Amino acid sequence: MRCGFKKHVCILLISAAALGICAQAWAQERESAWRGTVRFDPADSFMNLHNALPGMSVTWTPYVLPSLGILAEVDAHVGWGVLPGVQISFLSGAKYIPNIPVGPADRGKDGVFLDARVGLSLFFREGTRAAFVTKLNIGYQFVSRVGFVFAPAAGVVYNGRTGFGFNLMLALGFAYR
Repeated sequence: MRCGFKKHVCILLISAAALGICAQAWAQERESAWRGTVRFDPADSFMNLHNALPGMSVTWTPYVLPSLGILAEVDAHVGWGVLPGVQISFLSGAKYIPNIPVGPADRGKDGVFLDARVGLSLFFREGTRAAFVTKLNIGYQFVSRVGFVFAPAAGVVYNGRTGFGFNLMLALGFAYR
């Protein structure tokens, strides 16, 4: 009976120590981890073949888990000449950074990412037309120690107004704690 009691006490002490170490590591990771990113995509103005209108997109990504973020994107595009009009899109979705070791040790939000977005696009020209928009991208996100973000990616997009197209993203921005 004494041996069983000692065994249970040892297991309890070892479990408490392991739990304390894990809690300490998690707290340090949370203190040093970036909580989200804000990115601007200047590539929208001349490289996205799906829209035929130059513009800019802004994406805010708060992270709800270390490798999962919820995207909120606003696109604004303006056309003139052959394609006059204004298009504004509102999209939301998810961004996933799988734990794929590429390059140096993990520094927070660096890594290969996959993102999927879906939303509504409003086109204003002699009235308003609404269209469904969805994007799927794969890329690599670099986050510097001071929070500068560079995220090149490529993917496909479906715009209900213009159909399927190629989406190239060269996003620049910042991460915040």
